[in-house]
Amino acid sequence: MKNTASTHEIAAQLVAYTHKLDFTAARNALYADNVVSHEPGSEAITGLAALAAKERHWQDSIETLHGVSCSEPLIAGPFISIAMTWDITYRGQARSGWEEIALFEVAGGKVVAERFFYRFD
Repeated sequence: MKNTASTHEIAAQLVAYTHKLDFTAARNALYADNVVSHEPGSEAITGLAALAAKERHWQDSIETLHGVSCSEPLIAGPFISIAMTWDITYRGQARSGWEEIALFEVAGGKVVAERFFYRFD
């Protein structure tokens, strides 16, 4: 149970940042420099700069981010799982949303990997 306490702290902070829709602050405060990110249907990307670029691209596609709700985090060793429900309007599209599972891995007090599981029907 080496990282249990810091994993719990990071989980609480991830949920708090997400509720504030402050993804940049979450990345800057909680993520390791060499973090790896996996999105469905895409190649994994590595590093804070790549995550920042991914976030900018995503934010540029949004007309309105109405909100996101998060489950309580589930923690198992160095892993955090959070269910999220998004309410969003992308530019030129109708308001929509999706549900996803976000899985984070913590090592050395930082998020070292994130993986998202979702699909659009």
